[in-house]
Amino acid sequence: MDVKYFKSDSDFLAKEWCYRRCNGGVDRISELPDEIILGILSFLSLRECVTTSVLSSRWSDLWKHTPNLNLNAKLLTNHYQEPIQGHAWDAERCKYIEIVNSILQSHKAPSLKEFRISLYANKSAQCAVAKWLEFVLSRHVERLILDLVCDDTRNSVSTYAVSLEELLRDRPQDLIGFKSLKSLRLKGFRVSGEAIDSFLCNCPLLEQLYIHGSFLTSDVVVCGTALRLKLFHIDNCYGSSENSIKVSAPNLTWLGVCATLKLILENIPKLTRAYYTCPFPRPDYTKQFASSVFSCVSRLQNLNLNLCSTKVFLPNAIPQMPNLKKLAVGYDGVAYEPVLQPVTALIRASPRLQELKLQVARPGRSHTTCKSGERHRHRHLKVFEFIGFFEREGDHIELLKYVLDNCAALEKIILNCSSWSRFVYKLEAQPRAARDRLEQLLDGKVDDRIQLYITPSVRQK
Repeated sequence: MDVKYFKSDSDFLAKEWCYRRCNGGVDRISELPDEIILGILSFLSLRECVTTSVLSSRWSDLWKHTPNLNLNAKLLTNHYQEPIQGHAWDAERCKYIEIVNSILQSHKAPSLKEFRISLYANKSAQCAVAKWLEFVLSRHVERLILDLVCDDTRNSVSTYAVSLEELLRDRPQDLIGFKSLKSLRLKGFRVSGEAIDSFLCNCPLLEQLYIHGSFLTSDVVVCGTALRLKLFHIDNCYGSSENSIKVSAPNLTWLGVCATLKLILENIPKLTRAYYTCPFPRPDYTKQFASSVFSCVSRLQNLNLNLCSTKVFLPNAIPQMPNLKKLAVGYDGVAYEPVLQPVTALIRASPRLQELKLQVARPGRSHTTCKSGERHRHRHLKVFEFIGFFEREGDHIELLKYVLDNCAALEKIILNCSSWSRFVYKLEAQPRAARDRLEQLLDGKVDDRIQLYITPSVRQK
């Protein structure tokens, strides 16, 4: 039986059981082995699993053996827990922590595939979180997700968040070693490089590491020739401007970095997919960022960049990216910087590129026309999406002309117009007029075989 079909209807078990009982039929669900029923229950939330205990005496304790525990405050208490000021929350008065402790005491499964907990908390929950870690350690958990956010402000996280280093400090070595752990997600912690290193050294099977919305108290070093790590994502994290993130992992295939720290990349020969955000417009940081990003692009197939300055892409600084097939570039910096030269340089450096997505925050201050320079025949680009397109910006028009002139395989152009664009007002009343005007600006370069879509402004990431 393929249990995936039960995922779309969380009430299937109760409905099926009631239907069979009321119509004198056979309760075939209850005739299934416990292993299959537990597989079905693993697709349900914990609250729904507990609800199935009313079906019969056989079902009363089955939820206690589920291999997945999703302890989400909203799902368990049936209401949303609002963000709390970091200093105002007290773990001893939190009913949700009592509920979690009670559930863990009742749970009897010898091992867990996934343990997830999500709530607003602060450092007063340090002892409670330590006990939860002891529980998952004893259950040989494979995927661990700890989502603890005391507030949405940086100051609160840096001051009041639970400290990962203190959780691991002074613990016996056998408690630190998550020997079965394959995936770790941390959100809303104070994280030190030493704590990350403890996980990397004592989790020989770890393949995925996520750190989100956390305060980094020191340099983060993800290095080691023996690491099995395949995915590393550090997002919306911050710390001292002197701190850095260093990654050297020979098996890494996916890397995502969005943090206000310097980035150092070494020895990532298998990297095929990357997401980078360059948060600082400072020239020194931009130069260092570009050097790191372009040091490991030989095997990249999918690259997503969110930039504050187009100066990252100086034409003479972009190496060849021979395997790149999908490229997305978001630009949120000062409006008057041009995009034509950097984007055309990227196209020339990516001979196998198939999909290009460009997003600009708003139109420039100058509407003078820049020229794209020499022709460069590109044989693979099929889809070009331009978010924030403004027809009065000469840079934007020239970029479109370049794509149309040089990309022989082009099949589709998608223009999400800037809110400043006059096309937005024509789209509903005169959609054909908007297309005709664009073709006029492009000197009639839009071939009939190319699908052209013009849509109102859509803000995407």
